[in-house]
Amino acid sequence: MRGISAIGNISSPAISAWMMDLIPEHRRASVSGVTQGINGIELSVGPTAGSYAWNSTKPDATAPCGIAAIIFATALPFYLMLKDSKVS
Repeated sequence: MRGISAIGNISSPAISAWMMDLIPEHRRASVSGVTQGINGIELSVGPTAGSYAWNSTKPDATAPCGIAAIIFATALPFYLMLKDSKVS
């Protein structure tokens, strides 16, 4: 779990910068605000939902890592949909 959290925390600024680079300048403020809002909701709801799921299911030691990996992997297709629109 530490590794998954570390990767998410380390990559978050890079992903934000990459997204802002791909978004047209006139939409950056709104996209940044929506992204930060979603992250804030995730930070408040995620631990509560995770604690409830843990206490209600009593999973073995490998289940939380797998669940967290699946949740992080669900974001990957959205990042892959972003296309680099700049001409080299």
